[in-house]
Parts: sequence; structure tokens; C-alpha cells
Amino acid sequence: MKISHPLIRCTWVLFSALLLTACKDAPPEGPAAEGPYSLCSYKNNLDAEGYASARLSYPCELDSELLPAITLTGGYTNIKEQMYWLADHLTRHGYIVLSVTPNNIFGSVSFWEQAHQDAFYQLLNENQRPESPVANRIDIERIALAGYSNGGGGALEVANTLGNEVHSVVGMAPYIPIIGASVFDNLSANTLLLAGNLDFTAFPPLIKSTHNDLSEGPLRFYAEFNWVSHFDWIALGRQHNKFKGIILSWLDMSLKGSNQYESYLVGEEHQEHIDVGWYKEYLWNDF
Repeated sequence: MKISHPLIRCTWVLFSALLLTACKDAPPEGPAAEGPYSLCSYKNNLDAEGYASARLSYPCELDSELLPAITLTGGYTNIKEQMYWLADHLTRHGYIVLSVTPNNIFGSVSFWEQAHQDAFYQLLNENQRPESPVANRIDIERIALAGYSNGGGGALEVANTLGNEVHSVVGMAPYIPIIGASVFDNLSANTLLLAGNLDFTAFPPLIKSTHNDLSEGPLRFYAEFNWVSHFDWIALGRQHNKFKGIILSWLDMSLKGSNQYESYLVGEEHQEHIDVGWYKEYLWNDF
């Protein structure tokens, strides 16, 4: 595109600069910064009928303390490696993460539902298997399900099915196929739902409606980011530090019971993020 008029050219340059600033990722500080633990992982002995492949990552510096655990999936067409940016970050902050690829990455949400359900039970098995590096190190009372797109929809479905067996759930741009098709009336887990205002696949109004329809009692957060599309949540996304920060802050509070990063959710740092335009909308229940 050729822009010849000086005023139009200056306006275009200014607009482009503002757009790049808005899309720029946040600096890796606080909960977005690299954690204190080293990353260890393995893929052997993790076979299950409900998913095609898996990797379990855990802090190398394991001691006698029980650690919370998370199942993690990507979305439509995604393999587990495309979510390692989040799995590795959480592991370096003291979480055990089982990242899985569903049996059919071109299928319906039900394939991600199967993957999360088998991954959940695989964590229980690894905790009991004597040869497992994480044997007797998983806190089975503190297990979360996390997924992006179809994986987010699958995580919500499994959390709804398992009820109080699941402690927390994170839906990143969760894909919910049809309004009214999924009723999460048994979802007792603490729930974080994230959306992007440039997402035309997982529509923010539907995700917000799902948040609003959840039963009262557990922790409920909904955040809609500005300048975020459906594809920013996978390996090449532009906003990973923002996502790392809010997800780790949420999990620390909802799964670990830690208020270390609470101010990034409702306090001073969170207000700074609102002031610079991170969010289009941000909702939570009292806690």
C-alpha cells in the first residue's frame, strides 16, 4: 500500500506505533519470570487409551513436599509440544505437569475430553507407581485441568464430570461448540476462563456467558485480553508473558492456597495492567 499524503503518512506511522505497543508482550517479571526450580521430564510409561502421547514435567529439586499437578492440552490441530511454553513455566514454579496430545487433533472436543480424563487418572497412577520419579510426590487433593481452545472445552467437561475430584480448571480461549450444549452444573472446581477480544473462533461473549452461568461458591475469574487472537495461546503467540503471569497467579492462589501473587489478580500490579490497557473486561467473585 502506497501512502503519499504527508498527513496521512504521519497518521499511519503513529497508528502503527500504537498498534505495535499494544501488541507488545509484557516484560517477564513477578509471576511471569522464570521460577526457581530446574526442569526435569520423561515420556516413558505414560501410555493411555485416551491420548496419543504425553510428557510429564516436574521440578528436579523434588523433596518430601507434595506438589500440585496439572493436565495440559492444546487445541484443534495442536500437539503437546505447542504448549510447552506454559508447562515448562509452571514446572519451574513448583508444579507437576502432564502435557498430552489427544488421539485425533482434528476431531471434536470429545477427543480432548478423553485426553484430560485419562491424563487425570494417569497422574494418580504415577503417584502410586514405585518406579515413577514423582511417586508419592503428587498431592492428589490438588489437581487442576488446563487447556486451550478444544482443550479448554475438554477440561471444563471433565471437571464437570469429576466434580470435587478436580480442584481447579483453566480454560484458555475455551471452545464451547453451541450455546446451551454444555451445562456445567456440576463444576465445583475453582475456574479461570480467559478470552481475547480479537478471537473469532472461541467467542468472548460465549466464554463470558459460561463464566456468568457457573454456580457460586468456588473462585471464579474471567479475563478478556485486548489485542489477543485465537492463535496467541500456542507456541508462536505474542502474549505469553501476560498469560504466564495471570495463570501462575491464579494457580498459586486457587491450587496452592498462596497469596504470593494475589496483587497481580486484584491488587496494585493488576491495576497497573488495567491502566495500560491489558484487559477489555475482567470479572471475579468475592473471595
